[in-house]
Amino acid sequence: MQDFIRSLEEKYKGTIGWKVFSIWYGDSNGNIRDYGVMLFQMDDGLFRFHDYKHIQKFLGIEIHPKNEEPYVPFDGSFRAEDVTEIVTVTRKDAARSINKGIRPRRANILQRLFSETVSMVCTPRTTFYFEFPDREFREMIFKTKDK
Repeated sequence: MQDFIRSLEEKYKGTIGWKVFSIWYGDSNGNIRDYGVMLFQMDDGLFRFHDYKHIQKFLGIEIHPKNEEPYVPFDGSFRAEDVTEIVTVTRKDAARSINKGIRPRRANILQRLFSETVSMVCTPRTTFYFEFPDREFREMIFKTKDK
């Protein structure tokens, strides 16, 4: 993992400070990543995300499905100032939103307890969905906006 982080720092010519891993990612442009992305903040305050190829292993042996599609790296970014809303929604509603263009509803207390939830991050151009606890992320967004 350290090699992956170093390669990103070289690519973006900066130092990665805060980072979090999202098991699931989706956005309003139709992109979905089931194997995860790393969301991180660089020195310049820009929040970037980059996926990584997760090779499944069983007893230390790599498993490659027969119909496996070739890995194509995926990344993106947004500024804290562009974030208009951060809402917790169910992963099911987020996937439906991506496929049908229907805005997901805020997850209620029961859904938060018994369903997989994701953080919906809205910007004027794109809506992003990350599966991670959003409390620390919210704090980072507000701290960056205040600077």
